[in-house]
Amino acid sequence: MKNIFSFGILILFFVLSACSSQNQHIGTWVSTDDQGRELQLVFHEDSTLKLSAAGNVIISDEPTLVETGEKIEIKAKIDQSKSPMDLDLVMFINDSADEQRSMRCLLNVISKDEMEFQIERNSSIRPAKIDTASQGYQLFKRVK
Repeated sequence: MKNIFSFGILILFFVLSACSSQNQHIGTWVSTDDQGRELQLVFHEDSTLKLSAAGNVIISDEPTLVETGEKIEIKAKIDQSKSPMDLDLVMFINDSADEQRSMRCLLNVISKDEMEFQIERNSSIRPAKIDTASQGYQLFKRVK
């Protein structure tokens, strides 16, 4: 009986740690570029995200293109089986089920409070690795 109880506790521990590691990117993250501009990413549990740069909201929680009035939604698709993780930021327009455009990135959660983000100049190509010396590298810190 004692072995069954210990085994159950062990299984519960593994299930809880797996669930928390799958959502480790959820939350608000801030980075500052080399020119002192702040970039903020907010990952929501429904896979949508909000993006602000230098205090200007680029992608909001209810995004609409000012020029055309089209509704834009960005969803994060993450392959957590890889390290660093493959992150695709996929754009949907006017509630379409078809993706219109995607940015292929890498994401590496270093700790619960730090994450690395890598993108190439041509955002349709996934970076081969995270390169801290490249222009497409950003280190984000979690906002508490």
